[in-house]
Amino acid sequence: MMIRHAFPRVVAIAALLIAVAGFGVAAPANAASTPIAVSLDGTTWGDHLSTALFAGAVIVPGTALTQSFWIKNRASTPGNLAVAVQDIDGTDASMVAALSVSADSGTHSGSDVAFSTVNPCRSLLSGVGVQPGDEVRVDVKLKLSSSLSHLSSQSGVGSFNVRVVLTSTDVAPPSGCSSATPPGGGGGGDPVTATTPAGEIDSEVIAGAASGSVPDQANGLHNVSGTGTGSGFRRAVEPNTARFFQEFDVTWWLIALMLGGLFAWYRRRNMNPEEAY
Repeated sequence: MMIRHAFPRVVAIAALLIAVAGFGVAAPANAASTPIAVSLDGTTWGDHLSTALFAGAVIVPGTALTQSFWIKNRASTPGNLAVAVQDIDGTDASMVAALSVSADSGTHSGSDVAFSTVNPCRSLLSGVGVQPGDEVRVDVKLKLSSSLSHLSSQSGVGSFNVRVVLTSTDVAPPSGCSSATPPGGGGGGDPVTATTPAGEIDSEVIAGAASGSVPDQANGLHNVSGTGTGSGFRRAVEPNTARFFQEFDVTWWLIALMLGGLFAWYRRRNMNPEEAY
């Protein structure tokens, strides 16, 4: 009797073990990922970023905005990282001409690149070594020249993309604007778990700011959080100083009119003292 009762338990345990073993075999297929992992905070990683770096941001002439993202090398071999800017667009040509961008990563610093020279792509950073499993932070700085003064290009909206390229170390460091060609003309881009041939390991396009308008918040102010989606960055709306001075002039005219009236009343009173009684 004990054997008869124990048999179903044995069968159930065996079935459970087979199911667990089946899940264990299927897991690696679901875990396949790209060699480049990206993150906005250095903690949460994915194959792509869920938002643009400068989405919804507002920039003032003569100032700069900086946003950071992290890159992880999930390939089995070391690589060289490059960062480039491309896909420049904007609603105001003067604003675009006054913009520049640069990128830094640790001890590697890139020069400012004017948006007007990006046709269609310019390298921002190159030769950043990344070992397997290592993470690097990339700081992207967006600048708006102080030459864009007064009310010029007010509310202009801009957009651009950042291209990240990772290549193996047995080829020249990439510029970020083009794919690396392996020696002998072979292909690149193997899965993470495979041995990567010479050339490009992986590339990723990150939105610096997407096309579209910058949303306003409920209080009428512009969204400056930098976490909006589907929007570009915006040239700040400055106070209408010309209108302010016009209103100030009107105020002075009102004051002068009031003073004139008081002076006329006082003069009339002195000329006719009996009117005071």
